[in-house]
Amino acid sequence: GKRFFTILNTESVPAYTTIDASLGYNFGTLGAFKELTVRLNAVNLGDESYISTMGTNGFSLTADQETLQAGSKRLFFLTIGTRF
Repeated sequence: GKRFFTILNTESVPAYTTIDASLGYNFGTLGAFKELTVRLNAVNLGDESYISTMGTNGFSLTADQETLQAGSKRLFFLTIGTRF
């Protein structure tokens, strides 16, 4: 359901759902690299527009000084790791 951000529950933002995913593979030892790993992480695969954080400036009675922060867009992260 919607999320209220005033003490009197007069203002709200809609509910949202995001989907995140992670894939990884451990190649083991490959030459000088030990435990070589590759990971791909994805955030907000559906590219949903949403308000992620509310009220970091505190909550008021009537929403006259609220802080609303937009959620992240679709993001991908590629990580390569190893041990020497």
